[in-house]
Amino acid sequence: MRIGILCENYFPTLGGEQEHILHLRRHLETPGDGAPPVEVRIITPHVAHSPWHGPRDDASVLRPARSWKIRGRGSASQMTLSPAALPGLKRIFARERLDLLHVHAPCDVGLPTWALMAFKGPIVGTLHSYWPVDDPRRILAPYYRRVMKRMTRVIAVSAAARDTVARYAQFDCAIIPNGVDCGVFACGTCSRSGASNTATDPTW
Repeated sequence: MRIGILCENYFPTLGGEQEHILHLRRHLETPGDGAPPVEVRIITPHVAHSPWHGPRDDASVLRPARSWKIRGRGSASQMTLSPAALPGLKRIFARERLDLLHVHAPCDVGLPTWALMAFKGPIVGTLHSYWPVDDPRRILAPYYRRVMKRMTRVIAVSAAARDTVARYAQFDCAIIPNGVDCGVFACGTCSRSGASNTATDPTW
């Protein structure tokens, strides 16, 4: 089986979503529960003007277009608005023949938007964010409903993340909280870069 994990936020930027995706990939490729391994492709944008942090790209990290950093409400994220992302994703999907696409933060405008247009198979969405009720979100409610209808399955990292999107769309959802890299905390090692897996990854 071959799965694509698509996300705006991946290394070299740092954050919880990046760590979530890295460790999910590791679990799928080398499961510890006796399950068969899964081929994984990380699909994420090129990041402009960011220092290098995290694991270096390998052949399974695919970057179809460039993103821009956006800031708001005390946070920062990436947004891939270039129309070049759409043909780039179509080429990736045609070449890689993915059985499933796992989109992180599927309601974000940018790379997830292009992916929903380009991918024809089943899609799992993971909701990561909480945001307060405001007028711009109400305006985007029809878009959120359309996105959630496209999801085959939905995961949220918390009840708050689920309820944030549930204000605007109806969907079934499983809550799977983010995990902890127990190996790093057990040995008392601090990360040089702020990411939790520095101590366990020899490529860092």
